[in-house]
Amino acid sequence: MHHQQHESPFQASPATARQIARWLGAVYVLGALTAYAWVAVPHTHQAGDGLVRSMATISLLGGAMMIGGYADRIRPSMVHLVLAGVQLIITISYIAIADPGNDVRLFYIWATPVAAIFFRPLAAAAHAAVASVVLAFGLWVHGASFGQGARIWLMTVGTLVAVNALIVWSVSGVRRRGVATSFAAHHDPLTGIPNRTLFASRTENALAARLRSGGQVLMLLIDLDRFKLVNDTHGHLAGDELLCQLAPRLVEFAPPGSTVARLGGDEFAVLVEDHGHDMDVRAVAERITRAWATPLELSRGLVHTNASVGVAAAVDSDDPTSLLRHADAAMYRAKARGRGCICVYDADQRADLERRHELERGLFSAVSAGQLSVMYQPIVDIVTGTVTSAEALLRWTHPQLGIVSPGEFIPIAEQSGLIDEIGLWVMNETLGQLATWRARGVVDSAFTVEVNVSAAQLHGDFAERIAESLDRHGIEPSALMLELTESVLMRAGAEGTDVLGAIDDLGVPLALDDFGTGFSSLAYLYQAKVHTVKIDQSFIGGMSSDATRRAIVDAVISLTRALGLRVVAEGVDTHEQIGLLVGMGCNHAQGFLIARPMRPAAIEAYLIAAAHQGVDDR
Repeated sequence: MHHQQHESPFQASPATARQIARWLGAVYVLGALTAYAWVAVPHTHQAGDGLVRSMATISLLGGAMMIGGYADRIRPSMVHLVLAGVQLIITISYIAIADPGNDVRLFYIWATPVAAIFFRPLAAAAHAAVASVVLAFGLWVHGASFGQGARIWLMTVGTLVAVNALIVWSVSGVRRRGVATSFAAHHDPLTGIPNRTLFASRTENALAARLRSGGQVLMLLIDLDRFKLVNDTHGHLAGDELLCQLAPRLVEFAPPGSTVARLGGDEFAVLVEDHGHDMDVRAVAERITRAWATPLELSRGLVHTNASVGVAAAVDSDDPTSLLRHADAAMYRAKARGRGCICVYDADQRADLERRHELERGLFSAVSAGQLSVMYQPIVDIVTGTVTSAEALLRWTHPQLGIVSPGEFIPIAEQSGLIDEIGLWVMNETLGQLATWRARGVVDSAFTVEVNVSAAQLHGDFAERIAESLDRHGIEPSALMLELTESVLMRAGAEGTDVLGAIDDLGVPLALDDFGTGFSSLAYLYQAKVHTVKIDQSFIGGMSSDATRRAIVDAVISLTRALGLRVVAEGVDTHEQIGLLVGMGCNHAQGFLIARPMRPAAIEAYLIAAAHQGVDDR
């Protein structure tokens, strides 16, 4: 890890330099005012009063400039030269005034080395020594007696020491507060290691050094596996204790000169710099895994932990943000492979990430550019042949990449925060289409539309937005059904549960989509007040040849019918499946055998034809 070095105040920060300049300016102003007062009071030593006033005026102006902030940008080397020049001028003036007893003149000799305290110790000692020599020389030129000269010299040096001590105490307090503030701003309050801000700064410096002199820069992103289990089992204090014990271990096992940081939660990062070209990336990562190879001894006992590690090596085009993004992508791939894995960012991931970034950029303008569209797949009553509803399916045609799968761009929309805008657009587009079909007599009031909802949408005023959209298009709540998967319900949280309650109060029914692929928990059917259960196509497609799947489908249908819920079989592709479903008591189906997703004009024609077929059948 990098270690912070102690620096002189002038080098510490612009804020500290300004504070120092104000202190020094105050000293000069105080001295000038004292000199004015001295020469204004009648006394026996009148020689050189005009020179005293001149020097006091210069001191007053200079001090005022320093207090006002006009002189705090002067380089330290220039300040040294100015001080030396001022000392020389004052010495000549002091000697020119044949009055060794005029102690006011001495102020300008001991006031100048006061500024030396704001430099490094060696510089301070040099200025103080020069001031003492100058004072002694001036007394010797005046021919002062030893006793008189010693008295003046001791008085002046004593005043110098006292004032210096006062200023050192004041300035050191400012420095301590500044160091503490700086440390708090750049270090994690729990573990004491660098935080995200300092880590980004050091990454930027490392990348710049790499471009100048070559070498390698690695970034490792470490995410603890099952850290939530520690918090849930032992409490959050135990989780904090684990992080505090793990941090020094990471520092210990990281290569020398590395920066170990906590980015937040249970996520750590390591920045490794190597000025050669022979660093073994995987060996570095495996070395760091020794930090959690042995159990951590917490107050509640030993805890075994593990972590997923993503590693990214810098290339010339990388900046701190992109390098962190690459390490993050590698870390998530490591998590997908299993707990405790190491994944190194490679060319394939780079291509995937570049595509993701392009899709994310494109999504921001997809709605306004008219690239998004809604297709509709009908759902029929397989007993009567009546089309009862249609599921709205979002599609995106990218101008360069062509058709992009919803499975690819919906997660991007969720993570980028665009899902709210896109979801509201789909809602308005679907309800507007339903209103158009009703106005044309294509469907009646019993026909409903189904819209998929993401967990990222279940927050804030989502229910109110649904109500506004229904009012805008003149559609009653019961004609709209929202489809949610079990994973959405699991991630909804307390706020999401409240939003679902508001949607239920609104009168909008809910459908549990892809039932059977998650936990298939009956609790979700009760808690979310589900109206419809849609059996996942993976069970429907295999039930013809797989007795186990057929039994599962039969059990789900029996259960949901017993609960008074509507059942829809997804992915129906064959007439044999239709026959089995009817025999099990499932009345509604959706799939390619019935119809593929269609654009609005095509499904309108389909609905009209289906309605005419129903009339002919009757």
